[in-house]
Amino acid sequence: MIQPDVSVDAALVAGKVPAELFDGLIGLTSLRGEKLIEAMRLNLVEAVPQHVAAARQGVSPSMLSTKLKRLRTTSAVVASLSEFYGPGDPVAGTMANTQFFRLLALTSLRGEQLIAAMRAVLVDDSLQIEAARKYGVSTSMLCTKLKHLREVSDAVAPLAPYYRLDQGSIPSGDTAAAQ
Repeated sequence: MIQPDVSVDAALVAGKVPAELFDGLIGLTSLRGEKLIEAMRLNLVEAVPQHVAAARQGVSPSMLSTKLKRLRTTSAVVASLSEFYGPGDPVAGTMANTQFFRLLALTSLRGEQLIAAMRAVLVDDSLQIEAARKYGVSTSMLCTKLKHLREVSDAVAPLAPYYRLDQGSIPSGDTAAAQ
């Protein structure tokens, strides 16, 4: 697991974003354009001014600005989730309602019945087959979407320490292991 040694502002300040965090956040988005992602990396990781990064990669400055805003929104959601991910292995059991809806914000899932069934399984600890029947969704669809949400949660977990503040700093090295 990454042991960050710097505090990260959820707003993603140019030049202050560790490469590992940047890569993890990009992985949580649907952004795929290599030039655009590289321009974002130049700005956020290497402190290259936005207009210079856009010019170097041949992307529109307004597009770069829009996608940076989107990445900052993703960062804010991950920051809000950091309280749910502590050091060590996650404890088996149910998910908090707040955590469920914050993770959901990182996905494109929108079907009310499917979301209700997923919530029943992850928050209320219902059996998948019971939740599928109750909310009228396919058990295979429910299983697939639950797996996706768990993958999102697994992707957020290593990013959480970048945002978890303890008296103004993020634990690193031996300090993180001791918590």
